[in-house]
Amino acid sequence: MDVFLSVIAMGGHEYLASGLSRGFNEDFERAVQPGHIFEGFGQESRKQVLRAAIDNGINFFDVTMDSEKEALGRNLKEIKPPYEIYVQTRPESFGYTYDTNNVKLVSCSCIRFDDIPLPIRRGVLRGCIPDSPPLPWPSPESE
Repeated sequence: MDVFLSVIAMGGHEYLASGLSRGFNEDFERAVQPGHIFEGFGQESRKQVLRAAIDNGINFFDVTMDSEKEALGRNLKEIKPPYEIYVQTRPESFGYTYDTNNVKLVSCSCIRFDDIPLPIRRGVLRGCIPDSPPLPWPSPESE
């Protein structure tokens, strides 16, 4: 299975007039609460950025809090890319802990592989940091 990602990814953060990111700097507790959606994400200025990204071939999107996920999904219903896109996100359960150097984001024991096809799992494991306990891993013979 070949997956081709653009070299540049588009993130989901939106910003306040002060330059601080929305959500986290408006009400951190609500921003990290699963299912909470802030008003006003994904409006016209965000759609302009999304259109420009798609027009320039960006097919990789990185969204974190639920307001960003919801806005991207809603905007993509209106602005349909002419190619496949890939969205990276993380569950609220560990996406906001800010561990030193964000090591948990690439820690083998934190990555969930439940629905990821085996060839992609191998690629992910090549990039993750080994730790304990080891993940159960199917042998090549079981493919």
